[in-house]
Amino acid sequence: MSNITQIGPLSALQAKLSVVFLHGLGGDSHDTWSAGPNLFWPKWLADDLENLAVYSIGYDASPSGWFGTAMPLSDRATNVLALLESEDIADRPIVFVCHSLGGLVVKQLLRNGSDFGDENWKRIREQTKAVFFIATPHTGADIATYVGALGRLFLRPTDAIQDLRANAGPLRDLNLWYRNNASSFRIENKIFFETQSTHGVGVVNQASADLGLPGVVPIPIDADHLSICKPRSRNDLIYKSIRRALEKLVSGPQLLTSPLQELLIAQIAECKRRDVKVRSPHVLLALFAVPNSFAWACCCMIEESFAREFAERQERFVTRQGEVTDERGFASIELAEHPLIADALARARADQRALADERDLFLAFLKSESGTRVWMNKRLGTDRFAELLQKADRYSVAALRLPGTDTRLFE
Repeated sequence: MSNITQIGPLSALQAKLSVVFLHGLGGDSHDTWSAGPNLFWPKWLADDLENLAVYSIGYDASPSGWFGTAMPLSDRATNVLALLESEDIADRPIVFVCHSLGGLVVKQLLRNGSDFGDENWKRIREQTKAVFFIATPHTGADIATYVGALGRLFLRPTDAIQDLRANAGPLRDLNLWYRNNASSFRIENKIFFETQSTHGVGVVNQASADLGLPGVVPIPIDADHLSICKPRSRNDLIYKSIRRALEKLVSGPQLLTSPLQELLIAQIAECKRRDVKVRSPHVLLALFAVPNSFAWACCCMIEESFAREFAERQERFVTRQGEVTDERGFASIELAEHPLIADALARARADQRALADERDLFLAFLKSESGTRVWMNKRLGTDRFAELLQKADRYSVAALRLPGTDTRLFE
């Protein structure tokens, strides 16, 4: 019987990204990924990374008909799609980490999600952002000798074993489909393969592990087929490599200059912690917190006392926000989805710049219809507000840097 277990405190609906572990032949949802007590690395990921939901799927994948009744590959993939749907995992971006047969299940479930006409399953395929293949035999492994080395139990091979026969036609067809679609689906792929034999038998070598995708180079690991998915420390290559990739996915693509993007992400994370809505004052506080802030400099050019008054007003709003009933209730939002940030990104694209900067975002605010901007217009008066807008529009970020900007208000 298949099952899905949540690892760590966050569910898919509470996180920015879900990581799903799928084991291989003879594995299970826990022991496949554990090298011993306190060495269960899915839990390490849940502990080490914020905004990450971690799940591990267990299913019958016995290497022999004497033990269990493993499903054929396509049926198992459909079964896993239903498990993922039951946990609302399709509502957030998804990353799969898979060992051996688990990698074939992932490729097949993505194909089923594309072909079967179920909108929820199609959404799972659309939300898949990366797949990490650990010792997956994309072109078939010599499973007959592998099972023999594990105990000569292959006299009654299950359907799972039949699907893994070296150079099996359906396996070649699945790999061709994935190779032809992974790029258009915008799925990041990373491959690891073992360099040591298992009970004297080499199971998945570099040739078998290779997806055949341009730029995706299989990475050799000093382990056998069973130990490759069991890192013993956070310094092991597989853990460090996957964690680093997940950190980038959790933080999202670089859309704005640094440290502005990081400050905005921190503001959103604080809104989530306090369970309040993300408003324009949070964006403004991020703008003012940038060292030698462009927005602060623009305001000081009009009136330094106004700059401080304006900043303190944003701080008061944020501090008291949780006391207002209508302001409670955090709604998850990606950076690019915030109206001010979306407008800033459009300005950068219009100027053929890869990243939006402080000036783009401050101009987006000054030209918005937000209540904070309306207050600013009223406080300064029409003429002085127009002067502020003109200065922000005229100067570049580099030209308007003020050394020694006081950011103590925002620490």
